[in-house]
Amino acid sequence: MLSVAIEDLQCACCAEVIEAAVLALPGVTHAEVDLGRRSLTVTGSVDEEGVRRVVRETGYRCAGDPAPPSAGELAHAARMTPITCCTTHDRMQYELPRTRAASKHEPPGAEAHEGMGHDVASPDMAGAMARDMRNRFFVALVLTVPVVLLSDIGYDTFGIHAVRSLDARNWLMAVLSAPVVWWAGWIFIGGAITSLRQRALNMAVLVATGVLAAWLSSVLLTVVGRATFYDAATMLVTFVLFGHWVEMKSRKGTNESLRALFDIVPPKATVLRDGEEVELPTAEIVVGDRILLRPGDKVPVDGRIVTGDTTIDESLVTGESIPVSKGVGDEVVGGSVNRSGSATIEATKIGADTALGQIIALVERAQNSKAPGQRLADRAAGVLVIVAVSAGLITFLVWTLATDRSFLTALTFAISPS
Repeated sequence: MLSVAIEDLQCACCAEVIEAAVLALPGVTHAEVDLGRRSLTVTGSVDEEGVRRVVRETGYRCAGDPAPPSAGELAHAARMTPITCCTTHDRMQYELPRTRAASKHEPPGAEAHEGMGHDVASPDMAGAMARDMRNRFFVALVLTVPVVLLSDIGYDTFGIHAVRSLDARNWLMAVLSAPVVWWAGWIFIGGAITSLRQRALNMAVLVATGVLAAWLSSVLLTVVGRATFYDAATMLVTFVLFGHWVEMKSRKGTNESLRALFDIVPPKATVLRDGEEVELPTAEIVVGDRILLRPGDKVPVDGRIVTGDTTIDESLVTGESIPVSKGVGDEVVGGSVNRSGSATIEATKIGADTALGQIIALVERAQNSKAPGQRLADRAAGVLVIVAVSAGLITFLVWTLATDRSFLTALTFAISPS
């Protein structure tokens, strides 16, 4: 069995891409990525250099590899944060700094989170992503409404004849729809470009294909004075943006919950070293250190009481708000609160091995996991792209070669299945 640490690993999609690439290697029987620890475990007859080479070819770095010459050469560089956690059916990316060095809004006590083996986007970053998605949606919505009213839907169905000239309506829709497609909807187009570079067909490609096919053909139809599909392009962008905005709000709430769990750990603790009391960051505590607890202190790590008697509020783990009496030899849980009395504990578990670290790992695993329906959508996305594009091309060829209809008529029919 071979274990390789991976850099730039951010989400479940990253793990799936790496696992699929490594499993394609001859002799590999099993490949599994641990998101929390950012490690790849491989079983089978394969050499480490071969695994590292495949990981690099998929756009990621193994521990010890040189930094990439430019972020554009990788699908997911460390400074790129996915909009929807880079799920396979929605590989959209959002350019915001993710690393601590790049963030100017690191909350106080962040050093206490180091060593837990988890990476949570800062509240400022998650909020910025949600706000940006909201802004894109509302801009698209405000511009989509007049486009729909100017289209055949508004003209024929609702009887809105404010602009009777077809040419005038087409040009107005072209102007109003351009920001929807090329600004609000750029995340789909950019995501499709990234996916195609990685030879992946997913929902981003499908959405971008539908939007661009409708909008670009509408521009051509506008020039020749025919009915257009601007309303279809703008409505598609608006509906999908609304779904992503709702998802971003949900993910923002999850990130805030994870951040709240992190903040339970005190940033510093009083450690007894060489017989002296030393105040150290929680991240620097090691197994075997003796930590002094005073009334009101939070327990920084899991440990065992070696001297003293006290009462500990363990509602974090048990849900019971009544403090529990603790004496010599009793176990205490990191994140619990020392209510009364003073005691000295010996650290037995630190970082990701603590009970709180395991709780955070479970929450992260639940966030990154996929429901069966979502996995089905992942598999269907690639097929839908091929089916949609093939249907459009076949329709166009049939109407062009087997009938006497014009090129524009064949193009009009081809856009509908695409």
